[in-house]
Amino acid sequence: MKREYSLKDSFKDTKERLIYLSSPYSHEDEKIRKLRYDIACETTADLLTLGFLVYSPILHSAPLAESYSLPRIWNFWERIDREMLSRCQEVLVVTVDGWRESEGVQAEIEMAKEMGIPVRYTAHGVM
Repeated sequence: MKREYSLKDSFKDTKERLIYLSSPYSHEDEKIRKLRYDIACETTADLLTLGFLVYSPILHSAPLAESYSLPRIWNFWERIDREMLSRCQEVLVVTVDGWRESEGVQAEIEMAKEMGIPVRYTAHGVM
């Protein structure tokens, strides 16, 4: 069962840990992709403002996919996401519409569990 929490209440010693921000992106509707990208940007900015170290695969991959016509499918990005996730000490899943159905988010959760990396959940805007 997932547990949502506020990062403001998080432990102080976790601020030096690298957080992997997992959130859905892929969708056939460009407006939904844009909304999901904006949510990832906002959440990343909130985390950085609070002093956390954070890596968002969406912020890394979406502009590249858009500008250079790269695939927007999980299989294309899995290798780099797996490597970056292995360097993080925590995964934070943003539970916006589509996160349960997202192939990428679900794979990131499973990879984190396999690597023994804690997975936490937060609703968009709960910082």
